[in-house]
Amino acid sequence: MERQHRGGIFHFQGRIVSTAGLGSTISSASDAGRFDVLLASTLIMATIVVLINRLLWRRLYRLSSSRFKLET
Repeated sequence: MERQHRGGIFHFQGRIVSTAGLGSTISSASDAGRFDVLLASTLIMATIVVLINRLLWRRLYRLSSSRFKLET
């Protein structure tokens, strides 16, 4: 039972299975030398991280700091 993984493509029991997603796109673009796709995908990933930090985690931090105080 041979299993290899490379860039969103799995070789498993003689079959090739591919995955979809941003990580797969980044890996495939890197393997193929498509630096324009690699740059665009990386910028999209960074934008998603910043948006999640600003919209979700900042609000949760404010909520938790107003509800729970850590006193020494």
